[in-house]
Amino acid sequence: MATQFLSAPLRSGFATLPSRDWVGWLVVLWRTLDTRRGLAELDDHLLRDIGVSRLEARLESGRAPWDL
Repeated sequence: MATQFLSAPLRSGFATLPSRDWVGWLVVLWRTLDTRRGLAELDDHLLRDIGVSRLEARLESGRAPWDL
């Protein structure tokens, strides 16, 4: 009976992902965090160049990395 329980697929969120997908997910989180930090550091001139206001940059950089 314990074997059946262990072999049953998990059906919630990231628990269903194989371990290699966790690594990919962590890479995406890290890149998202790094990109948002970089956005927060841009000056007004560069923000205008990419069409983003200071407020939009602050809001985006304040989001959690898993909030994609």
